[in-house]
Amino acid sequence: MGQARIVPDYISLFPQSHEVAPFAGALRSLCDRKMVTLGDQTSALPSSGLHVDSRGGHFTGIITDDFTSEFDPFSPQFGEKFSPANLPVAIKDWTGTEISRVYTDQWGSL
Repeated sequence: MGQARIVPDYISLFPQSHEVAPFAGALRSLCDRKMVTLGDQTSALPSSGLHVDSRGGHFTGIITDDFTSEFDPFSPQFGEKFSPANLPVAIKDWTGTEISRVYTDQWGSL
């Protein structure tokens, strides 16, 4: 329902890739509007049509120090790189706002 335009030859996101766009050269409408047909005495709720479903995540890992070695024979990393204990790891969103903070365990694992 949006304004009609001619689709460019290459995808708009990365035009230097020279990947041919679907419907290249065709006259298509922009996807910035929605047409809703209403009957008598009906209404429609406005919706942006964009919904991002966020789900929980899980990650694991280990933090190592490249300059020191582990000399504790009871450590899982004995003879390898040292892993600092209780080191904070911040999880941030795209704006840089901290969402959560976790700490490594006594062996440097998350």
